[in-house]
Amino acid sequence: MEVKRIFAPGKAIPALFLIFAFGYPVIAFLDQAGSSGNGSKDLPRVLSLLCFTAFLGIGSALLSLILGAPFGYLLTQIANKRRKWLEIVATIPFLLPPLLVAMGFSWYRNHSWIKNVPTLALIFIAQSVMNFGLVGRVFAGALTALPHEQRENAAVDGLGWFASLMRIQVPQVRTAISHVLLVVALYCSTSYGLVLILGAGSINTLETEMSVKALEELNLHQSALLAGAQTLLTLLYFLAARKTFAITQGEFTQPDFVSRLGAHGIALVLLRIWSGLLVCVVGGLLSAPFLSSFQSESGWNLSGYRGLFGRGARDLLNISVFQATENSVRNLLVALVIAGPVAWFTAGAKNRYLDFATILPLGLSAVVLGLGYLIGFGSSFLSLRENWLIVPLAQSVVMLPLLHQILTPARRGLHPAILEAAELDGVGSFGRTWWIEFPILRRNITTALGFGALVSLGEFGAASFLAYGDQATLPVLMFRLASRPGSGNFEIAMAAASFFIAITAVVLFLTNRENSRYE
Repeated sequence: MEVKRIFAPGKAIPALFLIFAFGYPVIAFLDQAGSSGNGSKDLPRVLSLLCFTAFLGIGSALLSLILGAPFGYLLTQIANKRRKWLEIVATIPFLLPPLLVAMGFSWYRNHSWIKNVPTLALIFIAQSVMNFGLVGRVFAGALTALPHEQRENAAVDGLGWFASLMRIQVPQVRTAISHVLLVVALYCSTSYGLVLILGAGSINTLETEMSVKALEELNLHQSALLAGAQTLLTLLYFLAARKTFAITQGEFTQPDFVSRLGAHGIALVLLRIWSGLLVCVVGGLLSAPFLSSFQSESGWNLSGYRGLFGRGARDLLNISVFQATENSVRNLLVALVIAGPVAWFTAGAKNRYLDFATILPLGLSAVVLGLGYLIGFGSSFLSLRENWLIVPLAQSVVMLPLLHQILTPARRGLHPAILEAAELDGVGSFGRTWWIEFPILRRNITTALGFGALVSLGEFGAASFLAYGDQATLPVLMFRLASRPGSGNFEIAMAAASFFIAITAVVLFLTNRENSRYE
């Protein structure tokens, strides 16, 4: 029995995958960092970048709270149908690759007053616009989960809506706020593509410096040291977020409702104006790729979309954007084939240590993972560096925690009596999965696959280290086109970005529609 418990597929397969695809590359770059002969000379620069990266993440998270908290409170004051549409619009930037968001802001910086905004301030603004929707949704969900009687009792005692919010409701949801702020800080500390585009070399974080040392100066020792510092920072965020998640995970169980005791009069008007401005900013950000893709030096035309089948101005690229999209789709399918079954096994394993190991990649930057693969799988022992499979393998590690988090509540929330009845009827484990669990959990599986596809399709950090030549992916080519605009290159990049935005909106719409059907 003990042997069966240890080597059961539900535990052995994910454990072996995590050791091979996650553990080995991490050990490789840590060993490279430890073998550096100039560590003492590099340490002050690493510590400086560590402090700046932490400052960028925490500052962006606090700014996202300032923007998102009023928006989240307004969500509790409107009908559910309108609320869902606002949530979808506000969440789209969060699901887009940071690289693409930076391209949108870059276009506005060249065509509006934003060009006078300091680079660091623009990065803070871009980070907060990406994440305010997530903060607002979590804040709204936490508030609506509180008992409605609390607001009624506060009103009876003479407290106004603002005093009731600040004295009674906010203290009860502070753990949820702390959790989402830590998640946003983690996300902003790993926004490699955004800092790369908007910073343009004048602003550097641990990730961008790591990229320069590894890809331009070929200094793997120093880049590995920077990767160790980046890992330390993101793991601290990750562990702190996990601790607060254990406190907050039971707070979102009650149904939504429209509060009758909330803001009213001029306060409600101001909240609507504030939220309307945020939605307009998001709309402007999302429309930038569509507008710029039709605009070229010769006027309004379709040259940007025609360029998707070429190699850019002066043959800047090795392959066309269309071929890079084919590579990305291929990598996406392979990554889902790898990560999907592993996530399914871990979701049903009911082992807290395996759960922790599965979501641990969230605490590792994709750039660090790419560097680990560059070092670890470039050795003679495991020489996968030249194989195109290394990119979907890295992307499967990146998407695994997301798939696991979506599938775990669904699989473990399935009533045991259903599976026991199938077992009594003689249905095997494969039959139970195929004929019972898959149909019942179709909504969760569809959501997991949709968001996993977006993660793989927009992944840039690891691909920037591993995808080159004719194996380059769509985000890698978008960065090359956007960073060297030339004549028509930027329009081609924005045409590709407009397609990605459209795909993201469709996935969100279909997911929301599927959820609405089951509600």
